[in-house]
Amino acid sequence: MNSMIRNTLTGAIAAVCLGTVLPASAEEPPPSITVNFADLNINSPAGAEVLYRRIQKAAKKVCSYDDDAALPGILRICFEKSVANAVSKVKSAPLHAVHSRKSGAALQG
Repeated sequence: MNSMIRNTLTGAIAAVCLGTVLPASAEEPPPSITVNFADLNINSPAGAEVLYRRIQKAAKKVCSYDDDAALPGILRICFEKSVANAVSKVKSAPLHAVHSRKSGAALQG
């Protein structure tokens, strides 16, 4: 099951960034990073925290976002949407709780 979700997370992060930052092109696939978490128990608070950090790290790389306040807002939006979209794909209440606490936003879906 983690393998299926891992692939979904890659697509979720890439799809949000493609629509937000990059022009649509049939020739170029969107940038993506695979978020591995087969080694984690994502239904535990500790495992959810680790997975959340991995999702954030992947979103930062894909969106070229580094927490610099001078960066364009579109990069921040790409990052935030990528994280939210990836978290929403994982059926883990502890992960959703981590996201809600750290982002201050409730997930849709």
